[in-house]
Parts: sequence; structure tokens; C-alpha cells
Amino acid sequence: MTQSGDRGAPNWANVSPETAQVKEMTPDAYFAYAAELLKVNGPHLIDKPQLARMIRLGIEAGQSFDATKVNPAIRQALQTAPAAAQKALIAEWRKVGRSANGWVMNTDSGVYGASYLKRGAVAMFEIGMNLPEDSIYPDTGTSPLDGRNKYVIFVGRRSLREPFREPRLCPLFEQSGRFKSGSLEFHVG
Repeated sequence: MTQSGDRGAPNWANVSPETAQVKEMTPDAYFAYAAELLKVNGPHLIDKPQLARMIRLGIEAGQSFDATKVNPAIRQALQTAPAAAQKALIAEWRKVGRSANGWVMNTDSGVYGASYLKRGAVAMFEIGMNLPEDSIYPDTGTSPLDGRNKYVIFVGRRSLREPFREPRLCPLFEQSGRFKSGSLEFHVG
């Protein structure tokens, strides 16, 4: 998923196959798939309180989800959940990075704890992120970076947590979320 213009306006014309797959699912299929994933990818301890609340929706770790067994009022709410969730994730996306000197940098992703909106927004727009110690994700906040251009970011020595002597590269991605040729080069000055 990518933005066009304002950071919160997604460009649905160029979505990754994963994002398109989720967008095309019915709510019943989505929650059934999520329940099946919980069977093979056990929840983290931090997710236990959220999972306890999800039981009221008919979603329980280790169990299949059967929409026909869910209370009709809850099932109706689950049917409207995708549109409400999309609005919430778009609103959260605007808060994911911090702006400085014309760049938007996301310096605290990769580990989300119980920040489910942030986790979901990153999954919706970026298909995941590495830890900030491993990667950063610069963005202009207004237009996608283009691999045909050369970008150089200078970082002051005092702003680094640990010194490095060689330039570091930052990969660029296609709008589909796939790697793009070209990169950003970081220099310490």
C-alpha cells in the first residue's frame, strides 16, 4: 500500500498481492482465516487480554471460527468492521512516523506490543517493518520516493546512538511493497 499526496490517502490502484487478498475477503472469510492462523501461529503473551475480549466475538485461539454460530448482533457488527477498521488504520497511519526537515521517519516500528492500530496500519501500508536498529523507513510524506533518483541523507554525528564509518544503504520499495532498484545512501557528517 502506498500513499498519494497526503500521507493518509492510500493509493488503492497499486496494492500488494497480500493487501489485495485481504481487501477482497468477506468478513466471515477474514475472521475464519484469522482463527485458522491462530492455530498455527500461537499468540504472544502480550496478546492474551485482547484474545480474551475476542472470545465474545466468537474468535478463540486454537478454535475454528463459524460465523453461523455467532450472535446475530455480533455477526452484523463483524460485517461492518472492515470499513470502520480501514478508516481507523488510515487515521493511525498519519501518526506512525515523525516529521523532521521535510522527511517522515518511522523510528519505532518492528515491535508493536499491544499497539494494534499501529501494527495494523503498518501491515496495511507497508506489509511490515524491521526493527529501527536494523532499518529505517524514510518518506517524504507527500510523494513516493523514486529509484531513478539519487537521494542522500546526512546525519549529524551527535544524533547517532552508535558510530559507523561507512555509508549505509536504505532499500526502496515498489508501490506493491516489493523491492525496487536503487537505494538511499546515508552519510555521517
